[in-house]
Amino acid sequence: MVKAILLLGLVSLSAFGQSTDPLIDRVEQLEDKINSPQQRPNLFNPGITAFGNMLTCAGQNCGSIFQLREVELDVRGSIDPWADGVIIIAVEGHDGHFHVDVEEGYAVLKKLPILDDAPWGLTLKAGRYLQPFGRFNQIHLHDLPQINQPLVIKAFLDDHAFSRVGFSGEFFIPTPGENNSLRLNLNLINGGGLAFINVPNPKYPAGLGHLSWFWDLAAEHDLEVGLSAYVEHNPANPNPIQLYGTDINYKWRPYHLGDKKSFLLGGELFVANGFKGLNNRWPLGFFVWSQYQLNQWFYPSVRYSYAQGVKNELLQAAGVYLTYYTTEFLRLRAGYEYDIGKNQNQFLFELNFVLGSHPVEPYWVNR
Repeated sequence: MVKAILLLGLVSLSAFGQSTDPLIDRVEQLEDKINSPQQRPNLFNPGITAFGNMLTCAGQNCGSIFQLREVELDVRGSIDPWADGVIIIAVEGHDGHFHVDVEEGYAVLKKLPILDDAPWGLTLKAGRYLQPFGRFNQIHLHDLPQINQPLVIKAFLDDHAFSRVGFSGEFFIPTPGENNSLRLNLNLINGGGLAFINVPNPKYPAGLGHLSWFWDLAAEHDLEVGLSAYVEHNPANPNPIQLYGTDINYKWRPYHLGDKKSFLLGGELFVANGFKGLNNRWPLGFFVWSQYQLNQWFYPSVRYSYAQGVKNELLQAAGVYLTYYTTEFLRLRAGYEYDIGKNQNQFLFELNFVLGSHPVEPYWVNR
């Protein structure tokens, strides 16, 4: 109707010899407004997700039989055209009590306001976040491919996950060829608190770097290799604390079978330097794991862990697991773990449930 009236006005003005340019501009503006997509009124509302994790344990050293291990609230969204924000608050259960912890809370600057784009895909992060030492440490409890973190990560980094406040910069390094990519992540974070050595009242920040090389080996086959390094000043020793690691992950996914078949093989190695290991052993640990997807729902997997020089005894453990993945909102898992060093058995059953919008699936899920 508005357009018809304006067109009628154009004809009338032309008949009297008057300029029609302002009305033509107005008609074009109205057409653009009518044809433009409707703006979402909730564009800047964050996505909110709640995760629940429950464990049933039978065997030695289980604690309570039924455990609500964690409830996690995940809030994330756009801050403005240049930045996104993430806040993850966890309520964790220990011996019948619960305490609240900010697992992550950070802002990601996707590009600099003074530039049109980010050179080399540069992103900057500031806040508290899971540190990129290896791959498993960056996975939250409810997204792990097994029931618990490997004991190697607990022995070297933290009982749950190694999270610190600091700054990071991540960018891609040019590589020859089109079937591979190289990504470097550098961090300056608060020091102290590592599980394998205690640095009281650290005065200087620690440095952490992770170099990741992804290679598309062939159709349906890809490989990712990572190198990690952590360095921190140690006032009790002239040599700084040094922790090095490597992580390797291979994935096979036949395209013609869609989300019904896949195979994963991975592992991580930890080596410490700059202090004397316990029992005169060199601080060293590793774990290997594998998973074969039977069909759309079932993911059986195995894992073996080993660590020396970081605890009073030699650490060895093995486990077998079967995950039943109904949808991205419900995951059931049964497992058996054998602590070789302590000669202890545990039979485990885990339930993960998700309420609300779901972030990206963990990498071990073939969806």
